[in-house]
Amino acid sequence: LECAQEELEIRKRVLKKKHDSIAKTHDLIGDIYMSMGDFNNSLESLDTALKIRKWNDGDNSESVANTLYSMARLMDKTGLYSEARDHLVECIRIRRMLPNSSEQDIANSLFGMGVVLLHAGANDAGLMYFTDALVSLKSLPDEGGMATADTLNMMGLLSFEAGDDDGALILLEESLAISESRKEWSRVATAC
Repeated sequence: LECAQEELEIRKRVLKKKHDSIAKTHDLIGDIYMSMGDFNNSLESLDTALKIRKWNDGDNSESVANTLYSMARLMDKTGLYSEARDHLVECIRIRRMLPNSSEQDIANSLFGMGVVLLHAGANDAGLMYFTDALVSLKSLPDEGGMATADTLNMMGLLSFEAGDDDGALILLEESLAISESRKEWSRVATAC
């Protein structure tokens, strides 16, 4: 944290006040504060990053979507699910409209929305977002790898909770198969 804060001070002296490097450093500091559980300072840093990014790039840029995603994670951690949902709705809207957004980033945002809705007790709506995330992940060249396994796992747990034991078992077995194949691939790659 001290290194990031020192870097921020140097960047502020050397660069223009609204330079993107300053926004990136505020994002980093916000994430560090979040991991430390200092949610007020995290929000302050992320809010500053968002203002700079909107100033530099406009409201509909990938950098704005990234900061909105971080802010949504923060709101989810603090139990402010409505605010988290609002940030993710905007993040997903931006990512879907930008031609250069990666399918992986869209899937991560959809998965994040599923988690927020799950935490808010809206399991059916959460399952819808996990399903959308899975569709995005399956379109990737590696079919999403471990992110797909995580999504299938969440869908399986929600299916089990909803009383669909057979559906849950299928989803959880598929998740486990992907996880096991990735572990084997990792062992082979490490041996080489």
